[in-house]
Amino acid sequence: TNPARSRSSARGSDHADHPLKGIINTNDDPNACAICSTPLTRPGSRIDVCCGKEICHFCSSSRAAGAGAKRTRCPTCNAASLSAKKKIAQYQKKARKGQAWAQHGLGTIHYYGSSRVTRSTRDAIHWLDLASAKGNPYAMCVLGVILVAEGHADNLPRAQELFERAMMLSAVSTLVVNEHSRHCQIGLTDIANKYMELETPDANEKAKAILLPIAEKGLIGNAQALLGKLYLLREGDHTTALKYFLPAAFATDTYSGLCPAFGALCCCTELQRFAQAKFWMRLTKENLGDQRVDNGARLSRVRVLIDVQRRLRSLRNECGGCGIEFEGKERKFCRGCRAYCYCSRECQKMHWNRKEGGHREDCKGMLKLKQKMKERKRAEAIKASEST
Repeated sequence: TNPARSRSSARGSDHADHPLKGIINTNDDPNACAICSTPLTRPGSRIDVCCGKEICHFCSSSRAAGAGAKRTRCPTCNAASLSAKKKIAQYQKKARKGQAWAQHGLGTIHYYGSSRVTRSTRDAIHWLDLASAKGNPYAMCVLGVILVAEGHADNLPRAQELFERAMMLSAVSTLVVNEHSRHCQIGLTDIANKYMELETPDANEKAKAILLPIAEKGLIGNAQALLGKLYLLREGDHTTALKYFLPAAFATDTYSGLCPAFGALCCCTELQRFAQAKFWMRLTKENLGDQRVDNGARLSRVRVLIDVQRRLRSLRNECGGCGIEFEGKERKFCRGCRAYCYCSRECQKMHWNRKEGGHREDCKGMLKLKQKMKERKRAEAIKASEST
């Protein structure tokens, strides 16, 4: 008797009502490896098309016939391993019988293509649509990606519905698929970006409705950057825009082409927070060389940088407290930010404690930004050392 099969049958009754049982695989517990029962991490697991059982990466590799040898038998049903051509035939056979996990697999193969299957978006949509109708969250995610990539505005509501249903199924079924949920959120962020490119009257509201729940959770840096961009360019709300640009600038997953540092620079300049503007100006300069930024956007950023640099220079020609021009007289810089100058300590105190337009919040905010940047660089250094 195979002990793994005995354990699987014993667990079967515990997961008989699982909403994804038979949908994403044929395991008794769809979230656990069919052999060792450890939670599945996706990507990393694999499904054997002969039986539809999903096993973890460790069981898949450790049960090969010796190190570096090719596996000759399925570790769960003991069927002979199939060639690439026969695997495709099995996927087609089981997909036609209505098995959702096989429909998802076949649709994915058609979308990305392989040595045995020519890439076909039409066939991919057909099979993924069938799997999505049966409640396969992975098929919903891939189908949503395809619909967004096609670029038709009419596809966006359907893609949004698919991503949201996939996330809901993941939450209800307690799937160990954090990466899958993240892919759905990235897909929703792409939809919001498409809405922002449209000229329809309700486009901004649709984009905001998608981005706000994601941005408030702080999960996707792109969502925060896009929301900041929406408030800055479409609504002119610099304070709210800065609220979202700040975390996006320090998030490691933010697409650099969005350059939240540049958005924060524009907001701080309009709000006359020049100490913080000086900090963001340096980061914006560092991002100018990014090849993913088109020349038009790069030129507009250079113009803004020149204007901010001019305004920062003007601050050095007059006292930040009383406003008197120095004209060659000795000046004293703020020791924290070195953006403002003063003719006396009394003027510095007056500017620091001023209720409206005071320097206290601006300077302290800049110091906090510097500390966050140090923490980010330290975390990146630790991550780089661990990977090597």
